[in-house]
Amino acid sequence: MNERHFPWQYILIAGLTVVFTVLGLRVGILWDNVLFVSKTGTFLYEHGLLSWFDMPVRVHSAHPYLCGTYYAAMWHLFGRSLLVSHLVTIPIIIGVLYQLWQLCCFFLEEEKQRYAALLLMCANPTLCSHCVQAGQELFILFFTLYALNAILRQEQLHKAIALCFLPLFSLRAMMLCAGLFFTEWGVCAIRKERFWTIQRIGAYAGGLILSVSYLFMRYAVFSGEPTKVGIDYFSYTSMAQILYTFARNIVILVWRFIDFGQVTVFIVIGLLLLRHKETLRESKVRLLLLCAIMPTGVIGLTSIFSMNPMGHHYFLLAFVICIFLAFYLLRYARKRKLVYGLLLCSLLAGNLIVYPEYLSQGWNNSLAHLPYWSIRRQAIHEMNERHIPLEQTASFFPNACANDLVELNGDQRSFCAFTGKEEYVFYSSCYNPLDEEIDILHTQYNPLFTYRRGLVFVQVLQRADSTP
Repeated sequence: MNERHFPWQYILIAGLTVVFTVLGLRVGILWDNVLFVSKTGTFLYEHGLLSWFDMPVRVHSAHPYLCGTYYAAMWHLFGRSLLVSHLVTIPIIIGVLYQLWQLCCFFLEEEKQRYAALLLMCANPTLCSHCVQAGQELFILFFTLYALNAILRQEQLHKAIALCFLPLFSLRAMMLCAGLFFTEWGVCAIRKERFWTIQRIGAYAGGLILSVSYLFMRYAVFSGEPTKVGIDYFSYTSMAQILYTFARNIVILVWRFIDFGQVTVFIVIGLLLLRHKETLRESKVRLLLLCAIMPTGVIGLTSIFSMNPMGHHYFLLAFVICIFLAFYLLRYARKRKLVYGLLLCSLLAGNLIVYPEYLSQGWNNSLAHLPYWSIRRQAIHEMNERHIPLEQTASFFPNACANDLVELNGDQRSFCAFTGKEEYVFYSSCYNPLDEEIDILHTQYNPLFTYRRGLVFVQVLQRADSTP
């Protein structure tokens, strides 16, 4: 008679989901999600869920709109609000955590180790941050993990389902599909299995057809005005600029991987692999290295030649796999519990990292932005009390937009983009203005009032030459 174990993994997943949801209930729409959730979702909410190719240029991007479609559909069912947006993200959070658990089950035999591994992966600041936001990154991570688990388990139907949905979120997600193709090729090489079979290759057909169809419809049929994809390969003016951009992006790529406390993860991996080189012959270690490098490898290769900055979330899958690899290698460490504790503390402390004002930071990729939302609302309330016109107040990305796009509260008043000529400026440490713009704020503006909470501040400034 088989002994039945209590399903503690579901209690753990439910507990983590509650923590992320409670932390995120007051978090507004942040950074790129203003486009992918607020702008596209609102248009589809008002004009029909299938109006993908009717979007005006001010709203649309080169990317597909499945994320905006999901939120628009949920708003039709439950109402358009920030609270609803976070509540309907709960199934995606659960899905991501469940797929991470499935990954643990594939590589680890002991149940206690699976719990410890899941907790360590969930301590990653970038994953934590996107679990408290309403946005598309969790969708992309879920379907990527779903496909990756199906590849490892050779479940062709599940892989085909995941690959049909994944490319409908963004062009980057389409590149992830290509990365998963090469990942499976590598998995078959490690296992010494045949890759080029109808079942394996056929599972990619649906995603490929949907990707090509969308790109054809977008650029050949409904292109309208030119759409900026976001990767300016043809903006180079000299070989020196190409070499400089390449070198800069290599540095940024390394920085992204060691940022927010993750440096300890790679120190542990490096030291344990150097000390125990025989582990590289172990198939599970080779599989984890492959899964950490290959799926996001296509994104990395294209990003290092891009004129545009690369975000931490581009490599979120690689981050969590690397953390899992570090945990898996702890079996070769002498003081496993101590090293595990150091890894956990380092990752959690990564949420407290705030860089100096002149150094750009990926605010949407750690929990450091959490204090921002309450003091932002306080500052806007005081602006209303002082009768400072919000429409004539400048701000910076991602705040230079209608307040409704951030709060989903119907407030159509909009901050304008900063030019240095506006009388008022709404500024926060959570923005990344250019160095020269910061200099203008310090030399030509005086603070009217400032709110601080934790390591974050929000400030409303007035031009120094304005009449009191």
